[in-house]
Amino acid sequence: MKSDTTLQDIFECQQLTTAYCYLIDHGEATKTANLFTDDAVIRFTREDWKGKDQIRARMGLREAKTERISRHVCNNFHVTSAQEDNITATTYLSLYRADAKPGEKIGHIQGPAVLGEYEDTFVRTPSGWRIAQRICQIDLIGPK
Repeated sequence: MKSDTTLQDIFECQQLTTAYCYLIDHGEATKTANLFTDDAVIRFTREDWKGKDQIRARMGLREAKTERISRHVCNNFHVTSAQEDNITATTYLSLYRADAKPGEKIGHIQGPAVLGEYEDTFVRTPSGWRIAQRICQIDLIGPK
């Protein structure tokens, strides 16, 4: 790590990942767009979301699924590169999700839906650290 990157910088980037998960899991997925740069890209296996507006729109679809209960469990935040205004890191993801039956607030699961990693590039902006790129790498898929 270069000396011009502080532990506070790394902590702030890690908190962006935590906030992303928390907002989705607590019914405020559209707010995740604020964690990204204006020209950010989220890359999934089958598609890319480009820019804050598309991220907000796609997260709006998730937010509308009010029956969906999810918990993104993230750990092993591993910094792979750190410079003054750019940090890259990988975070392990275990995603648990289920749809609750009408009138219920509890979903039933048999294990995680997916296991994978977020490969993130964070950049320092005038508004603080933001995610410029997120690659969602799924390695294992749970039972249907």
